[in-house]
Amino acid sequence: MKSILLVIIFLFAFGNSEAQSLRADLNLSAHPSMRLSDWSSRRETAMLLIYNSSDKSIDVKIDAKLTLNSGLIAMTKTGSMPVLTIPPGGPAIFYAADIFPDNAVTFYGDMRQSTMRTGVLPEGNYDLCISLLSYETLKPLSSQTCRSFSLQKLILPVLVQPEDNKKIVSGTQTTSLFVWTPMLPVTATPANYRVRVVEVLPGQSAQQAFTVNNPLFERSTLGITQLLWPPEVPLPDAGTKLAWGVQPEDELGNPLIMPERFTNAFNLIVLPTREQCQKILEKIKKLRSEGLHVEEEYWAADGKMQRASQLLEEAEERADALEIQNKKKEMQTAEKKLDKLKTSFDLVRTKYDSSINEYENCLGK
Repeated sequence: MKSILLVIIFLFAFGNSEAQSLRADLNLSAHPSMRLSDWSSRRETAMLLIYNSSDKSIDVKIDAKLTLNSGLIAMTKTGSMPVLTIPPGGPAIFYAADIFPDNAVTFYGDMRQSTMRTGVLPEGNYDLCISLLSYETLKPLSSQTCRSFSLQKLILPVLVQPEDNKKIVSGTQTTSLFVWTPMLPVTATPANYRVRVVEVLPGQSAQQAFTVNNPLFERSTLGITQLLWPPEVPLPDAGTKLAWGVQPEDELGNPLIMPERFTNAFNLIVLPTREQCQKILEKIKKLRSEGLHVEEEYWAADGKMQRASQLLEEAEERADALEIQNKKKEMQTAEKKLDKLKTSFDLVRTKYDSSINEYENCLGK
């Protein structure tokens, strides 16, 4: 009887020494995702640090409970949890996928249907509590460690300026200021904002280009909702179309809003410089003068042809064969010249109309 009592005392003392040897610290991201799949893929969502002050390794299982507005909604299934070996010293580090493995979690109440179906946690105030259990006895080896966090549906920023289809004149891009509203709701820890500008290729929409094309540039700000065009980034050639948008990110560069990630993209249109516009205007003036000159020549040639036609009729009345032959030659020559002048005028007019369109585009009309 005495020996049995001694064994019980020994086991109790041994178990108690293990419990006294373990300490767990739990850290949570400032912006946990509402999507459960992100908890597994983003290691920074939750980090569990376990310290072992004994001189030997201890095998444990994690017991995790998740409450929403003080009501239990999920907990780990102890029998399905992996065995973790905690070496002396520490910390041994484990992540969200270790704390809440997909195949070892039970949901309760309404969460059993909604969260298991959608994979998304609802908005509200949460508490995540962790205990370390003995692998052999499943008795607690550490005090419970809890962390509180809130989940709110995040709303993408709204682009303010440059507004959609804004024209940017070459050479003035360094004064272009990108401005957007903050992500809502505003979080206690400032969000990072990634500004992306891409070129829009022919046949693409701004959103298509923004999704698949390589960026012309990307820059990030911390909690600031505006950015000047980087001075080291040149503006593409006149006529190029660009698109810009903003992605809110956490401190590690992960998008905070999924699956959208970025705002809807706005278009930008690159215009020539004022000097280039002036050159186009000079070309228009030159084409106009050339067109007027061709027109004057045309009507002068037309007048000669009309006069030759009249003289031909008079020669035919007199039956003057030689005069008739000469006037017919004059009319043929005048007709050829008129055709040539008409072709020249049409060519000048086409160039003139094209230059007018080019000038209007240059002015951003």
